[in-house]
Amino acid sequence: YRKKNDIKKRPIKYRNDSPLRTADIRISHSWHGLLVNQKSGYMVGREPIIDVKDKELNKKIINTLGDEWGKTLRDLVVNASNKAIAWLHYWIEDKNFQYGIVPSEQIIPIYSNDLKHRLTAVIRKYRNEDENNNKYITYEYWTDKECFYFKRFGSVFTTLDCVKTNNIVSNSFIHSFGKVPFVYFNNNSILEGDLYMYKDLIDQFDNVTSGFANDIEDVQEIVFILKGYGGEDLEEFMKDLKDFKAVKTDDNGDVKTIKAEIPVEAREKFLQDIKKSIFLFGMGVNPDNDKLGDTSGVALKFLYSLLEIKATATISEFECSIKVLVRAILDFLNQNKHQDISITFNKTMITNDKETVDIISKSDGVISNKTKTKYHPYTDNLDEELEAISNEENDKDFDERFGADPIE
Repeated sequence: YRKKNDIKKRPIKYRNDSPLRTADIRISHSWHGLLVNQKSGYMVGREPIIDVKDKELNKKIINTLGDEWGKTLRDLVVNASNKAIAWLHYWIEDKNFQYGIVPSEQIIPIYSNDLKHRLTAVIRKYRNEDENNNKYITYEYWTDKECFYFKRFGSVFTTLDCVKTNNIVSNSFIHSFGKVPFVYFNNNSILEGDLYMYKDLIDQFDNVTSGFANDIEDVQEIVFILKGYGGEDLEEFMKDLKDFKAVKTDDNGDVKTIKAEIPVEAREKFLQDIKKSIFLFGMGVNPDNDKLGDTSGVALKFLYSLLEIKATATISEFECSIKVLVRAILDFLNQNKHQDISITFNKTMITNDKETVDIISKSDGVISNKTKTKYHPYTDNLDEELEAISNEENDKDFDERFGADPIE
């Protein structure tokens, strides 16, 4: 994702058998970053709608999630796509509900052995150092009731007394969540990241492109073969060539040039095939705008079909995880945490707005005005839009009844 492709780690190859081959250009391509960012933008470019069938409670939930919720969701999608699973930790601080992403490599999850595969405990480990700059590993062990702290110097484990309660310092504290305060966000049901689907193709694209660049670098100069040269040295040869456009030779002498031919067309065709395969097996949208044009809505949906399939697999996992987080917030708000929760993802894609508006305008008597407003391309917030429409209709009704204010 950070474009640290395998080609950058490849050891230097010394071509002793070919002194003309000296270039060692390494070109890496961020295909994986492009595909992951496509998926993240498509899934959560706009925040999903959380609905508990209570407008006031919905607002409280959104306020509790705060301004960072949208960015956190995008980061969770990226982390899950890269590492197969992303983790969110929540806690109470200064009587406020807080949450944050924990790096996946810090988490060791412990699940139940039954078919529900419930999260029963979490071990979080990370590097730390004391006041004397001595480095050690901190271990947090979380259950549904408590958290314990330990530290490791080398192979020696000891308790880490860092919790102060009623002037007593210990290595544990009791929490009131009633469950392990960590939420996992799986990328898919097989717990795999996205890279495995197309890594070999990216490596091959890097290799061919880098090889092409090396060829250009190596053969950009003409190599002269001199036979029976009548001059004294190479410097004189180059001077004669530059000044007189001619070279003196012996009776049986000759001058030839060598310049390697690069199979440009074959490589371009090969790279185009690999690029096509990357988007096919990476289940993304090829951003080649030349193929779009004034595309119909059906054609655009077909263009996004593979991305839709990939995103749906992640959405089904994220929907369950977001509900777990929302139930924790409901519990914090002293609300019924067992009520129905609806999560609607507003997927972001290129649409044919003209075609969509035309379909909506011809749907009178077929679908409700609320539905038409919901799917109008210019509707960002349905509740706000419906409220604005209602206010305009009330103003219009008032003007028709009592007359508009005279314009001075």
